[in-house]
Formats: sequence, C-alpha cells, structure tokens
Amino acid sequence: MGHDHSPDSYGHWHEGRAEVQFFLEYDCGTEPLDRVVAKLDGYADLITATGITTPVLFWLPGPRREAALRRLLHPSSVPIATAHPLASRTPADAIWLRHDTTHEGRTRLASVAQ
Repeated sequence: MGHDHSPDSYGHWHEGRAEVQFFLEYDCGTEPLDRVVAKLDGYADLITATGITTPVLFWLPGPRREAALRRLLHPSSVPIATAHPLASRTPADAIWLRHDTTHEGRTRLASVAQ
C-alpha cells in the first residue's frame, strides 16, 4: 500500500450468511487526526490498483475522538466506518457508524459493507 502505511489489521468476519472483509485502523489517540485521515489516500490507491473495495474501520478511544475524526472525513471511494468502545458491547455488535448518507445509525460488523 502506498504512502508508507499498512493497516493495523485485516479481518474477515462471518455471521450467519453475512460476511465482511475489512482493514482495521486502531487509533490510540496519539496521532494528530489529520494524519489519521491521510491514511485513507493509501487505501484509495489500493482500491484503484486492485479493483477490490474493502472497508476501512477506525476503532477510536472514545466518542469525542470519533466525532472529531468524522468531522474531518470527506466523501471517498473508500468505505469507512467508525466505532469506539461502548459499555457491554463487542466489536461484532451494532456499534459501527458508517460514513455515508445511505445508512443512519450504528450497524453490526457483519453489515458494515452492505
């Protein structure tokens, strides 16, 4: 992937008949948010080079950091979803907030790419 960056993780989640492949960016809150957003350029380059569109999920330390990141996101060829730890929830639960206008509210991990 370009721009001297690789994802923190790659995942392939199955839930019933649904499945999603994704890249995970695990944000500890230590990098400036503009640097976090700049990582999306490498993912866009990957989509262009491979023709495969894989969502990028940003796991953030809390709701304030998530809201601040979302304010900096622009429409992109890269499907994006964000989440932060919510009480009594796991990453598979409906905690993911997609960055598009076609889906409102938080969704389950298995539905992120739909």
